[in-house]
Amino acid sequence: MKKGASIKAAQARIAKIDAELEVLSHDASIAWLPYRYCTSACFDTIASYVANGRVDSFKEAVNLLEQEISMANMKQEMKAAAYYGARSGKL
Repeated sequence: MKKGASIKAAQARIAKIDAELEVLSHDASIAWLPYRYCTSACFDTIASYVANGRVDSFKEAVNLLEQEISMANMKQEMKAAAYYGARSGKL
């Protein structure tokens, strides 16, 4: 598959997913859920928290998810700082 064709295929998949997400965002069963958490990754993560007994409420699940997102962002920033520090010789 050529690069242009694979990009167009990916764009088509993204458009389809966006359309499905738009439909789901109006679904009454999840209308109470903030848009930020209406992704399959968030659903999977929150479901795993519940299944593994890490949380007892949605509020706890959201707080834990936000903590883990924040920690992942900090790790990424630390890696970037270490990389650029090593390249510049300032470490």
